[in-house]
Amino acid sequence: GALAGVTRAAVLDIAHREKIRVREASLSVERVRSAEEVFLTGSGVGVLGIASVDGHRYEMPGPVTERIRTGHIAALDGDSRW
Repeated sequence: GALAGVTRAAVLDIAHREKIRVREASLSVERVRSAEEVFLTGSGVGVLGIASVDGHRYEMPGPVTERIRTGHIAALDGDSRW
């Protein structure tokens, strides 16, 4: 499964605040391909929209990805102010 990282935890918090339903689960490639949008999170990339998986293309950036990314950037800006 995914590591319990700082960025991952922040994204789950942002999703909760934005009233975006989230559920952690292992997914098949077929399930990922049927998603409306896909993104990755990590300390190095923040929230990164994914353009395609296994040949299936996604809207870039999707509306949920953009809401999460915007919330993450705002959180980083708030944490970095002295």
